[in-house]
Amino acid sequence: VERGGHSHFELQQILIAVAGTIYLKIETLTGEIFEFTLDSPNKGVYIPKGSWRTMKYTHNCVQMCIASNEYDESDYIRDYKDFKNLSS
Repeated sequence: VERGGHSHFELQQILIAVAGTIYLKIETLTGEIFEFTLDSPNKGVYIPKGSWRTMKYTHNCVQMCIASNEYDESDYIRDYKDFKNLSS
């Protein structure tokens, strides 16, 4: 299952795979790309605000997300072109 495909103006997160595996791809506003494999509950990845993220999950995956803010739809950047325009 693939999820993500968005960024946030303010929200910061830490993702942890409690069970299964998460393949995480992060792109920063400066164009840097980072890829991570989360397959153990004793490691996580910090995702700073303004980072485009895509996650692929194994069928048995359970994710824990530690978030800096409560859910706010207006904080989402869901269009990749809008995300890329933030860096210019």
